[in-house]
Amino acid sequence: MPSLPVVYLSSVVLLELRAGAHSLVAIKAVGALEKFFQRVSRVITPQHSDYRLAGQILASLQREKGYDLKKTASLANDCLIAASARNAGACVVTQNARDFIAISEIIKVEIQIVRSI
Repeated sequence: MPSLPVVYLSSVVLLELRAGAHSLVAIKAVGALEKFFQRVSRVITPQHSDYRLAGQILASLQREKGYDLKKTASLANDCLIAASARNAGACVVTQNARDFIAISEIIKVEIQIVRSI
């Protein structure tokens, strides 16, 4: 029987979840999720080098792939998630195929695309 992967929470994803949580139920759910991942010591937070790499990725996406940062506000977060996942040796699990495939063509980072439920 194969073992299940260890799941981590990116602090950048937590930022996005907190920003999108508007109802009391959503706010409590995000808080519970954060507490769980903190309790089991599985929160990944970008380091200085991850920010530097994310900036390089953003520049490459604009130069090589024609991205317009004015139209893709969350792209900086995606680059931070990818850079910090790479640094931690983690796989990014996402529904955002377009951006993460483009990012993975610039830096070596493992991604797994999932469909919405």
